[in-house]
Amino acid sequence: SKIVPVFKKGDKRTVSNYRPISVLSSLSKVIEKLFVDRLSNYLSKFNILHPCQFGFRSGSSTSLALVSLLDYLKKSIDSGKFVGSVFLDLTKAFDTINHATLFNKLEAYGVTGAPLTFLKNYLHNREWSVYVSGASSETKLINQGVPQGSILGPLLFIIYINDLVDAIKSTHCVLYADDTTIIAAEDSLTALTLHLNNTLLDISKWCYENQLIINPAKTKFMIFRSAQRPLPFHQPLTLGPHSIPTCDTVIFLGVHLDCHLKFNLHTNHLRKKTAFGIRAIIKAREVFHINVLMSLYFAFIHSHIMYGIAAWGNTYDCHLSPIQNIQNQAIRIITNSSRYSSAGHLLQDNKILPVRKLFFYSIAVLLFQLRNALLPFEFIDSVFLQNNNVTRFAMNLNFLLPASRTNYGKMTTAYAAITFWNNMPLSVKTMPTLSSFKKSLKSFLLSY
Repeated sequence: SKIVPVFKKGDKRTVSNYRPISVLSSLSKVIEKLFVDRLSNYLSKFNILHPCQFGFRSGSSTSLALVSLLDYLKKSIDSGKFVGSVFLDLTKAFDTINHATLFNKLEAYGVTGAPLTFLKNYLHNREWSVYVSGASSETKLINQGVPQGSILGPLLFIIYINDLVDAIKSTHCVLYADDTTIIAAEDSLTALTLHLNNTLLDISKWCYENQLIINPAKTKFMIFRSAQRPLPFHQPLTLGPHSIPTCDTVIFLGVHLDCHLKFNLHTNHLRKKTAFGIRAIIKAREVFHINVLMSLYFAFIHSHIMYGIAAWGNTYDCHLSPIQNIQNQAIRIITNSSRYSSAGHLLQDNKILPVRKLFFYSIAVLLFQLRNALLPFEFIDSVFLQNNNVTRFAMNLNFLLPASRTNYGKMTTAYAAITFWNNMPLSVKTMPTLSSFKKSLKSFLLSY
C-alpha cells in the first residue's frame, strides 16, 4: 500500500497526530466493494453485528448514534438518576488489530472456506511505504492492522470489536467504529462510579486479550445532570494506574456536549465554523449570480447546521440564536438586502427553513423512516419503543407520547419527534415515498 499521512489535529511535529491513509488501486477498490457487499449481507441476515454499533453499516449514521446516546442520557436524567459516560480513546485501533485473532472471530461468526481464504490473502504479507511531499520511504511488511482508507478495512474492524459489547453486558454503550462510549445510570453517585469502574476493568481485560490499547490521557469521563443539581464530591474513575477526572465538555462524533446538555457550546462552535461561509459569500457576491451564492450557502453553512441536528436541535431558542443570526446574515448578503430587512421573509421567499424548522424537518423525516421500516430495527427499539411509547398506528397515524417527569424527558428526540408528527396534516404523513414526503414536509413547514 501507498501510505499518505493525513494530519488530524494538535502539534504537526508529532507523528501520532497523523492518520495513515492507504491509497489503493481502482481494481482493489472494485474487488473490495463486491466482497464488502456480500459480507455485509451475511452479517445482516444473521444479525451478527451488535445493534449498538452504528459505524459503517447500511442504514446507519453518526446522526442515529448521536440520537441514541443523547436520548438515553436525557431519559436517565429525567428519571432522577445520576448518569455518567466514559468516552474511550483506543490508541491506533485500526493499526493494531491482530490478524490471527481476527480470523478466529470470523470463523466463529461462520465466515469460512473461500471467503476466509480471500481475507487471509488480503491481509497476508501486505507491504507499505510512506509518501510525503513526493518522497517515499523504503518498503516494509505489515503483520497487523487493517488498511485505513480502504473499503474493507472498516468492516473488518467492527467485526473485530463486535464482542467487546459482550464483555460489558450490564452497561449501555454506543459505538461508531472505534469511537466507544459507555453509559451508566444509578440512584447514587457512589453506585455510578462503582458501576463504571467495574465496567472499565472488564473493558481493560478485553482490550488486553485482543491486543488493543486504551489511551487514558484522551479518555473522558462526564457526569450529565440538570443545572439545578449540584455535583457532590465523588471518587474519580480509574483505568489501571491512571485516574480519569470528571470533565464538563467533550466532543462526540463532531458534536460538542456539555454536562447539562444545553448545546450552547456546540451552537457557538457552529457559529464560528459557519463564519467562513459568510466570508466566502461576501467575496463571491460581487462576481457571481445568486444561484452560485446559494450553492455556497448550502455547502458552507447549511450542511454544518444540518449535521446531527435531530440530536442537538431541541434546545432553547437562546442557544439556537447564534446559528439563526448566521443564517439571517447569509440570506441578507445573498439577496443584497439591508440589515433591517426581515430575514424571516427572505428565507421563506427563497424556500430556506430557519434553524428551528430544520430541526422539525429532521425529526419528521426520522419518524417517516421509522413508520416505513427504513431505519435499523435495533435503533427503533432502543429509542422509540422503549417504555412502549409507540403503539399500533391508528387511522390518523399518530404515535403515543412517552412519559416524562421533567423538561429533559420532553427534550428527547423521541418526544419532540412524536409531538411534531402528531400535529402534522394527514396529507403529509401519508406520502408514499421518502422523496415525496420530504417535498411535502418542506412545503408544510414553509407555511407553518
